[in-house]
Amino acid sequence: MRVFALLLSLMGALIISCGGGGGGGSSQPSAGTGGGGAVQDKGDFVLGTYATNYNLNMNAIRDMFKIIADELNATLSLNKDIKISSTDCKTVNAFYSPSRSEIFMCTEMLLTLINYYGKKTTDANTAVSYALYAYLFIFGHELGHALIDNYSLPVLGKEEDAADAISVVMLIESAEDQQGRQEGVMAILLGALFMGELTQNTPYYATHSMGNVRLANLVCWAGGAEPQVLQKTFFANIYNQMVKSGRDCEREYMQQRDSVFKLMGPYIKE
Repeated sequence: MRVFALLLSLMGALIISCGGGGGGGSSQPSAGTGGGGAVQDKGDFVLGTYATNYNLNMNAIRDMFKIIADELNATLSLNKDIKISSTDCKTVNAFYSPSRSEIFMCTEMLLTLINYYGKKTTDANTAVSYALYAYLFIFGHELGHALIDNYSLPVLGKEEDAADAISVVMLIESAEDQQGRQEGVMAILLGALFMGELTQNTPYYATHSMGNVRLANLVCWAGGAEPQVLQKTFFANIYNQMVKSGRDCEREYMQQRDSVFKLMGPYIKE
């Protein structure tokens, strides 16, 4: 995905020093061209509303999602349009609305990510970079929900886990080269660390898996795809513990990848 190459270029424009506000309105990116899959393309990823009262440059965020929408339109056929919006939600959240066929990437989520990684590094640019990568993983998760709805995909188990798996596979397998795959893994791991802590008190009966379980699953799948990326990192210990316990993370990732491609195959443009 070209997105990884452009994330850092957007980093400096993301936070503005004064004022609030930001653009609103909507725009529809042109659909990408491709060889066409087995299913007729009846929809596009389109941009919805981009507005905030926080200290964020919404034009930069909108530009990022336009790039993502263009990439997705060049790759996937849809049964109906899916909107991508970024607005204030008054809560730290991101979600997909089936009734509106719209992904909402709450500004509070991005601000919380920047603050979260700002406490883990002394460099402000690194904190914003980490936040953007994690934000991309979270978008991939909501995209997973949107695609499950758009394609009426069958889901065994929790849809939340399935959405995580779709995000993992798309971030890694959409990469154009090895560096892109490693950046995809980085986005997954940074998102997993944040989401693991955010949902650490999730009860066992909730729709999301418990924080530590969710973190372990994501580390397992990302490590199963690119184990060398985990070397000398905090995540290596988690991964190694799972492997020693007998968990076959490489096989799990291959299952996830093959399942995603099998289900979405008719919608993938050649």
